[in-house]
Amino acid sequence: MLFRSGKVDTTEWAFAAGGLYKLTDRISLYANGSRGFFFPELRSAAFRPLPAGLAANASYAPGTQSYTAEIIKQGEIGIKMGQPDYSLTLAGIYTKLDNRRQVLFVNDGAGGFTEKVNLVGTESYGLESTLDVRLMQDLHFNGNVTWQKSKYTDFDTTPANIGHKVERQPELLYNAGLYYDNGTIDASIFTNYTGDNYTASNNAIKLKGWNVAKIGRAHV
Repeated sequence: MLFRSGKVDTTEWAFAAGGLYKLTDRISLYANGSRGFFFPELRSAAFRPLPAGLAANASYAPGTQSYTAEIIKQGEIGIKMGQPDYSLTLAGIYTKLDNRRQVLFVNDGAGGFTEKVNLVGTESYGLESTLDVRLMQDLHFNGNVTWQKSKYTDFDTTPANIGHKVERQPELLYNAGLYYDNGTIDASIFTNYTGDNYTASNNAIKLKGWNVAKIGRAHV
């Protein structure tokens, strides 16, 4: 009976910090940053190739490929403002992910498939904003918007994908609507928008953006 064995281990650390500075009673500046990690799935640490000529029924411990944690770094800096008739926030955001291990199922050319480990890295930056405005005593406009640029910085199995946009990550997202609640009548009309995004890492097929409009209660 064939037995193959291997051992993996790794050590990592995480850190988070933040701060806030009050400019006035109604305006504040803030910043935060973090470094975190994910331990990869065990099945993403494949065995090293077996020596040539090894008997098919031999037990062997070839060891495994690299097993290092996925590192994610995030940062945000922004401003918050609260006034009697409106409030808003505006922030710049940044995220970087390294050593992401994907397990891909690849055609083997003989009617089957094999599992292949792909190491990728991504990077994104953008802006986020929220706004709430009291238009009347019981009527508010409320909305939020996110704009981001994302791309692959590493792609082990297909280096040509480096620099491509990350699939299923739209550049623009927003939600905006009117919300009315006087204690008796509770209603809203709002829309959610998801921008253009790609279906795969080679950016060969683009999905057009879409809106979803809804009418319902102001509070769920």
